[in-house]
Amino acid sequence: MTKREDLKVYRNEDVLEIIAAIPHGHQHTGFLIRFKDQEILLQEATVAALVRAYVLVSLHPLRRIDPKE
Repeated sequence: MTKREDLKVYRNEDVLEIIAAIPHGHQHTGFLIRFKDQEILLQEATVAALVRAYVLVSLHPLRRIDPKE
């Protein structure tokens, strides 16, 4: 696990641009995310895993926190 002081949290307003494209000579989509302080390039498989995790948690009825409890 990453130490708390090493953890970077990016808010939506920190994102300058997101570019999704299939690079020449490749078959899969790459995602370039430009932040105020750095750029990261994600492979399609990484984004697919993030989307699957998001959908699993957001749509699962037992993974929601009940505010009444």
